[in-house]
Amino acid sequence: MERLPEEAFEIARAPWPDLQLTLEQFTHHIAGLERAFESLHLSDLYLACACALGVPRAAETLEREYLVKIPGILRRYGHSQETVDDVCQKLREKLILHSHISTYTGEGKLGSWVEVIAKRMANREARPGAAESSGMSQLVEKQASSSDIEKDVVKKHLLAELQAALREAGSALSGEQRQLLKFHYRNGLSESKLAELFRTSQPTISRRLKGAREAIFEETRRRLRQRLGLSENDFDSLIADVQSRWLDLSLSQIM
Repeated sequence: MERLPEEAFEIARAPWPDLQLTLEQFTHHIAGLERAFESLHLSDLYLACACALGVPRAAETLEREYLVKIPGILRRYGHSQETVDDVCQKLREKLILHSHISTYTGEGKLGSWVEVIAKRMANREARPGAAESSGMSQLVEKQASSSDIEKDVVKKHLLAELQAALREAGSALSGEQRQLLKFHYRNGLSESKLAELFRTSQPTISRRLKGAREAIFEETRRRLRQRLGLSENDFDSLIADVQSRWLDLSLSQIM
C-alpha cells in the first residue's frame, strides 16, 4: 500500500471524472488500510476520499448515488416518515459535516456501508408516531389558546388551515431548500455550519435560506388564501396579528 499503481488509480476514479484527486492524495487516504488494494472497492474509496477532502461536487455525488436511496430503504423496513426524515438529516450531517465518511475502509460496498449506518440510526430514532402530537399541532394549540384569539373562532380556524397549508407548501420547495430549512430550524445549525456542510460560503447560504423562507411564505400564503377563499385585503386583515411571528415559529416546530 506504500505506492498505488497508476492503473489502479485510474480504475478508482473512472466513475467520478468530475471529482479531482491526485494520486498522492488518494494514496495517502488509503495508506493505513491493511488489505491489499486489489481486494478493495477502489472507486467507492475514491468517492469517500473526495468527500472527506471537500472536493467540489463530491458531497452532491454521494447524495445522488447513495443517500437518495436511503428513504425508500428505511420505509421498506416500516419506519415512519418522521423517522426517515430525521435519519436522513442526521446521516448527511454525520457523514459530511463530521467527516465520518473518512472512516470507510473499502472492504464492502459504500452503498451497503451507508445503508447499515442509516438502519442503525433509524432503530435508535424510531418511535410511535401516534403517541405524540406533532410540533405543528402543538403550535396551533398554543396559538389558538392565547388570550387575544381564543374566543375568535375564525382565527382558530385560520391557524388550523395554516397548519395544512404550510405542510403542503413544503412539498413545493426544492430538495436543497427543504434540507436547508430542516438543518437550520430542526437541527439548529448556524449559517456558518451550513456553509461548511454544503461546501459553499456563508453569504451564499444566507441568500439561499432567505430564498427558501420567502418561497415557503409565499406558497403558504397562496395556498391559505385559496383554501379560505379570501381576497388579498381580507386575508391581510385576518392574519395581521399573527403573521409577524408565525413563520419562524411554525418552521421551527414543523421541521
